[in-house]
This record gives sequence, structure tokens and C-alpha cells, in this order.
Amino acid sequence: MVYGCKKKDVGPVYGEVSTFYANGRLTPREGFDLTIRAVTDKVKCMESYYAFILTHNAKNDSLREEIHIYGLSFNKTGKIPLTYRFPDNSCDSIPTASFSMTGSDGDVTIAYYLVSKKSASYINIDSYEINTKEVKGTFDITFVADGTSARTRAIYPDTIRFTGAKFTTRIN
Repeated sequence: MVYGCKKKDVGPVYGEVSTFYANGRLTPREGFDLTIRAVTDKVKCMESYYAFILTHNAKNDSLREEIHIYGLSFNKTGKIPLTYRFPDNSCDSIPTASFSMTGSDGDVTIAYYLVSKKSASYINIDSYEINTKEVKGTFDITFVADGTSARTRAIYPDTIRFTGAKFTTRIN
């Protein structure tokens, strides 16, 4: 089978992440790469929003940790609360986030976390440059295990906190 496409594929535009702490520890950990990208959120009917994807990837591809923050409005700045909900079950614009750990280059889910209902999780967009689509900000998020995997509960904590995250990236 042969596939062809004339559309030029533009890879993700990676930004920089600085002073990023997870549970009080500076990341990236040794042997990991840390990248962040922002993309137009094309999930279902949310095309007028964007999402952040922060990836903490083992250099040997054996473990990938990802934070996804969904439902962010273009041009909006300020502190935006993140609420508990499954990101793919609704077409509303309620900002939310998830955290996952996968193995085998992202093919095998090890753990999945959602925003804690009891937390004051947020993303703060300090600046949004309309011409370059550069976004700068911070976030603090508390995640809780979704409870679907006994294996997850045996290996990882019920709660994971990401605090003091500062980022700069461009929406691709």
C-alpha cells in the first residue's frame, strides 16, 4: 500500500520550561528530556481553543510523563481555574488537565490522573502575543489517580502535585 500527501507537515514548535518542580523536586530528572508545546485543540468541537502538552520523556523511551492542559481561549490572559472532568467527554470550553505516565514509547498506559476536585489548580497566562502566538505563564496543579487501575495504585501515589511551573511556548 502506498500513501502520498502534498501537504507539508510542520512539526511541533517547542518552547522552553524553566523552574519546573514536581513534588518539590526540580525537573527534568537525569536521563530525561523536558519539552512543552501548545497546539490548537482540535478535539471534537473545541477548535477555537488551544492546549498545552508538557512531555517529560526518558531518553531511552522507556517512560513518558505528560501533562495536558485543555480548553484555553486564545488571547485570554490571567488566572484560569482548572476543573475536574474527563477532557474528551464534552464540547464545552471548561479548562481542565490530565497527567499520564506511559511506557513503550507512549503505547502502554501505566497511570492516569485527573485534576483533584478539592484543589485550587490553575494556569496563569501572564502574556499572549497575538502576532507570534507566544504564550508565557505559570501553573499549579494537583492531580489524583483516576482509580481505574490496581496496578497504578500499587506503584504510584494517589496524589501528584506540580507546583511552581513557569513556561514559555508558541501555539503551533
